[in-house]
Amino acid sequence: MIRTIASLCAAGLAVPAAGQLIFSGVGGVIPDDGGPGNPLSSTITVTDDFSIADVSVNLLDLNHTFVGDLIITLSNGSTSVELINQAGVPDFSGFGWAYNLDGDYTYSDDGTITWDTVNGGVQDTDFLVPSGTYAPEGALSAFDGLSSAGSWTLSISDNAGLDTGDLGGWELSLTPVPAPGS
Repeated sequence: MIRTIASLCAAGLAVPAAGQLIFSGVGGVIPDDGGPGNPLSSTITVTDDFSIADVSVNLLDLNHTFVGDLIITLSNGSTSVELINQAGVPDFSGFGWAYNLDGDYTYSDDGTITWDTVNGGVQDTDFLVPSGTYAPEGALSAFDGLSSAGSWTLSISDNAGLDTGDLGGWELSLTPVPAPGS
């Protein structure tokens, strides 16, 4: 589904940049200790076919304890980019950061902070990662120049037991390469 500028304004949300198209995907429960073999997987099928200039991903109402459990990946065709891969592993510990999630998190190559650096390297089981824009671990520019058409899949795997979570939904923002002379 494409969110129009009118529907974004009516919902009180920020209006996308000129030319940017926003597609919405469903969320669900992230299987506890499901690992890469049993992730929460949500797919958006984009029928518009244009060359991509920029990609960002907005995770809506993402809730999870212990962010170090999570691997979040965006894929389209043979291209796959890790947004997060067990934050804090191995630099902090084999278990990663014990931070908690409860908000909206946008991944963009324009992000300047990661979940590894958000709390200044202090382990705190009560720390809530604030909603905002973050840099992905892999560059979303890997999709630049490719076709927008196809199945875009967001996968979230929980790679340890005892901590649970869910995703309310997600948005894929695609900016087309401008037409010559525009």
